[in-house]
Amino acid sequence: MTNVMAASIPQAVAERSPREIILAQSLDQEANLKFESRGCRRTKPTKVTCDVLLTNISDKRQDFGFGTRSDLITNSVDSSGTVYPAQTVQSGAGIAEGSGKFDISLSPGIPTKVTFIFEIPQEVTELAALDIAYYALINSGWIVRKTAITNIGAIAIQSNSAPPRQRDTQR
Repeated sequence: MTNVMAASIPQAVAERSPREIILAQSLDQEANLKFESRGCRRTKPTKVTCDVLLTNISDKRQDFGFGTRSDLITNSVDSSGTVYPAQTVQSGAGIAEGSGKFDISLSPGIPTKVTFIFEIPQEVTELAALDIAYYALINSGWIVRKTAITNIGAIAIQSNSAPPRQRDTQR
């Protein structure tokens, strides 16, 4: 028996070739952490949300820190090189705004979504990269790490319209 599961994928990711999707990731071997872009979408005229899947590639649980403090700023970069700092970072119950930070504990091999929210002008329709900052515990010490995911691509436009409801014709 075969089980089939349907999943919703942001338009920007769905329109990419397999080669582009493979390139939209980064690996920090020293921290044992894989980053994979799941695309970016415009949720308001100047608000862009980018989802990144983090996967702990070690064989034990690890803790990482994300935030919006000056030492932990994640940036998006458009195709002209303009940099936009993240206004909010969140994952599950963890959220950082202003100059905040949160920690996340990752089990081995389980992808976990982290969402970065940016203020980006409407005229910008494509991102070249996400430059992600985070804390990692390496050799018994917490250090700030940076990794870049390139080839992010088009910013999808989130549709706010729900499909029309079907009328119940049975009485």
